[in-house]
Amino acid sequence: MNPNKPFWQTSEFIKSLVFIILSVGLSTGYIHPGDAATMQGELMNIVTTAFSLIASMYTVGHYIKSRTEQKVATIYVNGQQPEQPPATIPFDSRK
Repeated sequence: MNPNKPFWQTSEFIKSLVFIILSVGLSTGYIHPGDAATMQGELMNIVTTAFSLIASMYTVGHYIKSRTEQKVATIYVNGQQPEQPPATIPFDSRK
């Protein structure tokens, strides 16, 4: 866990928010008590899956960026540039 990460970007915050929304729904009568346990389990699975997918996409993006940089570096060996540089996809990892 990154201690410098804003609280709203953590999975614990998102899971707590889902639990609070379910609690409000139960207390106001919008959600029946019998459905609450099923909904809570399913929503937690959805949140966990979403965070896993985001982490996987981030990892794949960094892999593609590093491979592209490595291939470009091998093309420009000894200061010789090709007549047409290879096509690359811009990826900014600072976001």
